[in-house]
Amino acid sequence: MKYLFVVAFIFFTTVLFGQGEFETLATDQYSIKYPSTWEVNQTGQMGMAFGLFSPAGMQGDQFRENVNLIIQDISSQNLDLVDFVSLSENQITTMIVDGNLLVSEKKDGYHQMIYTGTMGQYKLKFQQYYWVIGGNAYILTFTAEQNQYDNYIGVAQQLMDSFEIR
Repeated sequence: MKYLFVVAFIFFTTVLFGQGEFETLATDQYSIKYPSTWEVNQTGQMGMAFGLFSPAGMQGDQFRENVNLIIQDISSQNLDLVDFVSLSENQITTMIVDGNLLVSEKKDGYHQMIYTGTMGQYKLKFQQYYWVIGGNAYILTFTAEQNQYDNYIGVAQQLMDSFEIR
């Protein structure tokens, strides 16, 4: 019986959290690898270049954890990465309900932020990577319910670390 539980658990986590085969989403600007079980949305809604959505969770779970990319033209604002990050930090703490900045650190070639906040009925946790290249700000975001963040961060980290700007 113990063996059956372990097999069932591995199958469930593989299907639910999308750790299986990976596919590549590529354009002339960027590429990213994502689990084949995740849904791709490139409709441009809410200003997203793309959204990658986890498989639907258990019944009653209305929120689908996701990774998305927003590209903002900031060429007329003359912002570098430091300026853009400073502006974003301010927005997190002043414009997001219960916004709480947990991590803000420079990495090799990009800036990472992790923060929490409330949007509607959801208490969310975000991990973002920022780049400023050629007059554009690239914001890659992983969004999860706070109580699901640890369950998804492994696969989300794989997605985010596979992201490349061309």
